[in-house]
Amino acid sequence: MERLCHARVCGGQPGVRVAMLIWDYWPGREGGAQRQCRKLTRALAALGVECAVLTQRYSRRAPPTEDDAGARIVRLGRLAPLFEIGLRWRARGLKPTVPWLWLGRLSFAGAAAGWLRREAPGLDALHAHESHWLGGFAAWLGAGAGLPAVCKEATYPPLPRVGRDVPLAGRWRAWRLRPHFIAQHAAAAEALAAAGVPRERLHVIPNGVELPAETARPRAGGEVLCVSNFRQGAAWKGFDVLLGAWARVARARPEARLTLLGAGDSAPWQALAQRLGCVGSVRFAGFAPDPAAYYRQAAVFVLPSRIEGLSNALLEAQSWGLPAVVSDIPGYGAAIRDGENGLTTPAGDEAALAAALLRLIGDANLRARLGAAARARAAAEFDIRRVAAATLALYRRLAEERRP
Repeated sequence: MERLCHARVCGGQPGVRVAMLIWDYWPGREGGAQRQCRKLTRALAALGVECAVLTQRYSRRAPPTEDDAGARIVRLGRLAPLFEIGLRWRARGLKPTVPWLWLGRLSFAGAAAGWLRREAPGLDALHAHESHWLGGFAAWLGAGAGLPAVCKEATYPPLPRVGRDVPLAGRWRAWRLRPHFIAQHAAAAEALAAAGVPRERLHVIPNGVELPAETARPRAGGEVLCVSNFRQGAAWKGFDVLLGAWARVARARPEARLTLLGAGDSAPWQALAQRLGCVGSVRFAGFAPDPAAYYRQAAVFVLPSRIEGLSNALLEAQSWGLPAVVSDIPGYGAAIRDGENGLTTPAGDEAALAAALLRLIGDANLRARLGAAARARAAAEFDIRRVAAATLALYRRLAEERRP
């Protein structure tokens, strides 16, 4: 297992070309993997890397190709929009959905294989940003084209289940243990090794963040921010724990305010806040493509997730100099050291989460100390330029190893 997260920031050499594979991409649905992929492609472009992002054609009206800050987006699959139909049917409880999802993915896979046959001679690497079926698909494509394949593991625990709504699911399950893996932190790398990925194919490179020129300037110490994803619900994001803890905070500090930012349906959580008696101190702000204004006004950041990788939102909060209260899951432990640049609490523990929030809300000196340390660590370890340089070094090394 190799650690590459402290590579020197330097200029790139011309001629490196990489094909990224990711199912959703800007301007479509955006989660952590999509945001990180976009940040990385921009930073790689600044180092002289040519990136083509292969993604599903989510709508017939979507342009097949588009430039995005130095990267070329290639939307593939004439029937890929059927996947979106399947998702809409699933959301409405209609059946069957599997054929739509299956055909959409098959259309993308066929188009991506055709694109690679044409473009492979000019490429240096393939990089899948999901370890679901796309990780195995990228490994299979790379083997056929004589290209190194890299897979970014964005979830923890790693290697999510590949179900029957994926064409050739068994093939991709077997192949996804074969690429080189970028793990966000050491615990993810160990879990991948336990799953059967050879250690020489494991590389620890964290997520990256763009450092803002300013730091947060809250109006009051009780301004608390959570940036998350309502689509993933309580099982992943712990909204039930957060609101249960916040009801305690609101009783102790009536002036405190919690802002919840994120995509998806927040109505069930608004109803829970109503039942808990704290809805008057909670703002459900929805999705914000650019959350900078929210970070700027916050005094404390909170993430109570039960399952997550290395959160983009947490790194963004650190980059703004915000002290964070997080659950003690491995992904967060890669960024937060308890008492140094934030506070950690046991996952699922409402009382401990409330106590930590109250501690920070009531102590301006502690907020300032932890926030300054958070910003310093973000700059030292998670600067997207440093992450891009480490990723580029991996591409070059793997390409060199492939040469006869």
